[in-house]
Amino acid sequence: MENPWLHIPLDDYEGHMAHTDVAQDILLADVLELAVRRHAPSSLAVIGCAGGNGFDRLAAFSLERVVAVDINPIYVQNVRKRYEAMLPGLQLIAGDIQDDGVSFTSVDLIIAGLLFEYVDSDRTLTRLHALLRPGGVLVSVIQLPCEQTAVTHTPYTSLNRLEGYMRLISPEQLTEMAVKCGFKEITSSLLRSAAGKPFQLLEYQRTAK
Repeated sequence: MENPWLHIPLDDYEGHMAHTDVAQDILLADVLELAVRRHAPSSLAVIGCAGGNGFDRLAAFSLERVVAVDINPIYVQNVRKRYEAMLPGLQLIAGDIQDDGVSFTSVDLIIAGLLFEYVDSDRTLTRLHALLRPGGVLVSVIQLPCEQTAVTHTPYTSLNRLEGYMRLISPEQLTEMAVKCGFKEITSSLLRSAAGKPFQLLEYQRTAK
C-alpha cells in the first residue's frame, strides 16, 4: 500500500489542521516552541515537518541547525521556500524516517508530533535513538482514543485517505517500546486541542548507550 501522505496536498493538510473542528496546528506549534524553550538545544530535528508548522517561532532561538524531515517531497519544498532565509541552519530531507537511507548528524532534540500513528513505532524509535545525541530528548505527541472519529471530517476530503491507515498507540505501549530502545521517560502530560480532542505529550531522554 502506497503511503497516503504522498497524495494529500499541503493546502488540504494545513486547512484541515487549522479547521475549527480540528485546531491541531496551534497545539503542535505550541509543543514545538515550548520544547525548544525548555530544553535549549543547539540542534533540532522535526520528523513529519509538513509545511513547517511552528517554524516561524524558531527564529527567536539560538539554533545552529534545524533538520526538517517529511515523506512528502512537496511539503519539504514548501518548507524551503518559507523558511530557508529565516533559518540559516536549515537542513531538508524528503523521505521515510523508517528507512536507513534517511539520516542526518545526531541532534539534541527531536520533535515527533502525530508521527507514531503512521509508522512502525518500534522501528522508528530505534532510528530516532540513533539520531539523538546521548542525553538528547525525543518529544512526541500521540492522539488518544475518544468519541470523535480518529480523523476528523472536514471539507478537506483528501485527508479521508488516512482512515484505515492511521493506528492509535497508547502512551503505555509507546513508553514500553521506548524504554526497550534505550530511552527513559521524563515527562508525560495530557493535552487537548481547542476542538476538544485529547492527546498525550511524552518526552523521552536517550540514555548513554
